[in-house]
Amino acid sequence: MKFIYLTLFILFFNLPAIAQVAPQNATAVDTVREKIYREYKALCLKHWQSPTHKKSDSLHKAFYKKVHIDKNIKFDPVNYTPLNYIKANLANTDFKSYEEAEKEWKAYEDSITLDVAANKDVMDYEVNMLLTHPGYTDLMTDVLLEVFYETLDKTGN
Repeated sequence: MKFIYLTLFILFFNLPAIAQVAPQNATAVDTVREKIYREYKALCLKHWQSPTHKKSDSLHKAFYKKVHIDKNIKFDPVNYTPLNYIKANLANTDFKSYEEAEKEWKAYEDSITLDVAANKDVMDYEVNMLLTHPGYTDLMTDVLLEVFYETLDKTGN
């Protein structure tokens, strides 16, 4: 019984010290999170403003501008690819031939490969962040949305 009273006595008088630890740890976590947010956002902005990303983005937009996906057409979402859709619905697209669509799709895929290679630092940062801070997926989403809307506001695209 004396042990319980002694433990409660020690806890009672150390409560202010214990209570101070929590905010300091919370602040440290917030500081780490804020640092990662700033670093990741800077990398994302650099990536989105890179020539390789702009090229990839323009090829993506040009390709899908020709596709004209008909929302009334039922298709298998598991096996859907843009090229399968175009092959089945070529007349509804602005492509002159399936081969033209393949050529443009290949150019887009190649541009993605170049973009990823040119911006490897962003991809490495994302992987490292997810491995060391698996709970930060919301941070990634927040940053990407913020960068998207900032870029949209500046370019109108």
